[in-house]
This record gives sequence, C-alpha cells and structure tokens, in this order.
Amino acid sequence: MERWRLVGVGPTPEGIAALDWLRLADLVRGLVVEVGCELGGSQVGMDGSVVFGMVERPGSEQAQRVVVKLVGWNRWGVGPEEVEQFAEEVRRAREARGILVAPAGFSPTAKMLARQLKIEAVDVVGVWSALQRLQQERRHFLWQIASGGDAWSPSCPVCLRKLVKQAVQSELLLACEVERVFVADAIVADMVYCEKLMVARDVAVQFLQQVRANRMEIAGEVTGDLLCDGPLILRPSAVLHGRVAARAVQVEDGAQLLASTTVLRGGYNPVPPTQVTNWQWRCGHGRADNGCGQVVFEPHESGLEGGEGGMEGSENGEF
Repeated sequence: MERWRLVGVGPTPEGIAALDWLRLADLVRGLVVEVGCELGGSQVGMDGSVVFGMVERPGSEQAQRVVVKLVGWNRWGVGPEEVEQFAEEVRRAREARGILVAPAGFSPTAKMLARQLKIEAVDVVGVWSALQRLQQERRHFLWQIASGGDAWSPSCPVCLRKLVKQAVQSELLLACEVERVFVADAIVADMVYCEKLMVARDVAVQFLQQVRANRMEIAGEVTGDLLCDGPLILRPSAVLHGRVAARAVQVEDGAQLLASTTVLRGGYNPVPPTQVTNWQWRCGHGRADNGCGQVVFEPHESGLEGGEGGMEGSENGEF
C-alpha cells in the first residue's frame, strides 16, 4: 500500500512530518507565498536543512525581513543548541526575525530559549494549522504537489536525487549493569550481563539466553545458562535448572542444584559483541568527489515520536 494511503488523502500532521525534507521545504515556501510574503533565495545544508529569506508585508513601511530555517533530516526535533545556533544566524542577517521549523517539535529547554531569543518555534502542527487556514482549493493544490509521487524517501542535498536505503552491519557491545534483581516471575528473552544477579524467593525466572554476572544469589526457581565469574549462592528455597559455570558454588541446606555444573578456571572471557543491522539513507547516484558520498541520513518514520530529548510541540508557533 502506498504511503499516502496510510496518512490519508488530505494533509495530516503525521503525513507532513513524514515528507522528504525537500518536499517539506517546498511546502513551507508555498505557505509563505500564500500569505502574501515575498520569497528570497534558499540555501541547502548537507544534512538536508534549508534556510531561506522572506519579507513580510513587502512594499510597505512595516516590511520585515525574516530568516526561515527547516532543521536537518537527522534532527527533525531540536534542543537548545540548535536554537542558539539559529539565533546567531538571524543576528548576522541584521534587523531580521527568525522562524525555526522543527517537525518533531522542541524540547522544553529549547522552547524556553526560543522565547528568550525571540525565535518563532514552529512544529509540524504549526505547519498543518497554516495549511488548514487556506481555502480548500489552495490547500489541496499545495498538498498534491508536496505529496505526489515518492514524497517520503529523502533526497540527496547535493544532487537532489532520491537516496537509497541501505543495510549497515555493526557490532554492539552489551553494557554491564550494576545489579539485576527479579522480584516477580519472568521469561527473559535478552542476554543479561551484570555485576550482581539476584532472584527473590518464590519467584520463577526463565532465561532464554546466557546470563553473565560476577556474583549470583538465587532464592527462587531459575532455568537457564548461567556464567558466574565469582560465587554462585543458592539459598535454601532455590531451585536451579540448566547449565552453570562458576568460580565457586555455595549450595545451602534445602536448595536444589539440578543443573550441569562446571568450575571456571583461568581467565574470564568478555561478552562478545552482538552483530546488529541498521538502516541508513545514502546517495547511490553521485560520487565521493562531489559530496554525495558524504551524505548519510538516519531513517525516521515521522517526526512525531520526539525521542530521548523529550520533544514537545510548539504552543502557538505557526505561520
């Protein structure tokens, strides 16, 4: 099913956020023209960011120069650093105000800083609201241009051809947790790697992958493959099934060790890295010497998920 059918025939915030950066930039520029502003030239960054100038109320005594920036594809949402950087760009433009467009929105700190620096913060809902205020015919026209054809694959900022999604293999090292404590029944599908592992009494835990720890204390029922670089202690209520390799095993009265057991000797082998597959957008049409080879975009379905930065939408930012 084509992507436009997933986001609906008409424009939605999700559909707008999923657009190619080039299509979204054209949509924003089209909205600027629709509200009577005069457009200036555009500058495209290697990250898919677009900066252009415009003049509000052109030809009048109240004419105002404005710098508009759509953030780069890999930074669909922004933090305070991007706001500060854009504010400096606006200051260099002299006697201009700034509008920063970030489809995924702004972190709380970024929103506060934008207000302090007099930067208008616009997220995808602001773009959508501006589009909704147009007459139906004009709204339909702009959206058809923006969403026609392959509107969802990002374009190369150098040659403007569509990027190609490629698989990239990499190694991921599993981080060692300080402590993992189980106080409720669980089936654990991921590999566990920690300094200390504890399983409480009357708790049943099944590990589907190997468990590694420097110390283990088990009072419940455990099934799995355990590798302990230090002492493994089975409390009186413990029941252990599977395979065990440990430096030392302490079985208290009443505990049941029903696993095959090996005493570790010599060095402790580190956790091997895990092979993971990531996806990236890369240019398959250009050459390294013209800059296309440096273009790498991270995939994102839309800009609405926010992510670890705690992104939020704008309060009143709209064109």
